[in-house]
Amino acid sequence: MKKMKKLLITIISIFVFSTSLLAQIDVKLNLLGLAAKNYGIGAEYHFNENISAGIFCNVNNWFSYDMIEYSTRISSESSFSSLSISPEISFYADEKDKGKMLLSVYSKYQNSTIYNLKQAVYVTKYTTKEVLYNVNSRGIILGVGIEQKWMINLNFFVYFYFGMGYAVFNEKEYSDSRVEKYIDLYTTNLSNIDPRAQIGIGYRIKYNNN
Repeated sequence: MKKMKKLLITIISIFVFSTSLLAQIDVKLNLLGLAAKNYGIGAEYHFNENISAGIFCNVNNWFSYDMIEYSTRISSESSFSSLSISPEISFYADEKDKGKMLLSVYSKYQNSTIYNLKQAVYVTKYTTKEVLYNVNSRGIILGVGIEQKWMINLNFFVYFYFGMGYAVFNEKEYSDSRVEKYIDLYTTNLSNIDPRAQIGIGYRIKYNNN
């Protein structure tokens, strides 16, 4: 308990000290993801000119590499939903113009479910039956990314981001255990490789000009 209190005090002290140096928050909207019904928004807090910490959240209602992976099993009733939360720390290059390049280190928690996939299973030795099932996936991903940001004016900016991560934890659950022996022969639900691409706009909030 004492260690937890010390850690909490340390975090609060760092936050209070950093706000006296540079208090600004970037709010980001990923426009590229909208085309794939992947709705993403994030916020980034700048500790100083070169270091920031942020979090990005994505809600996906249809398109995913999971759906491509299971394309032969998609039924007319299939649907997909996913939620991912990605905290990250970014290190900015020391540039004097309006464009800034950064390197980020991120982690990502993803929880996704594919509903009403179809699979033929043997009900007797010689006969099969098509069943519908759901697949739930949970994974933790670690990765790195680069971003280029251009300030349009004092507040608005556009940005491009590309990253690559790897799943260090990945598990899945099937609503019908009978399909597992057919699926696991040649496929997984969450890919171990996690590519990230964003093209978006943002707004910078400044509440301390010191």
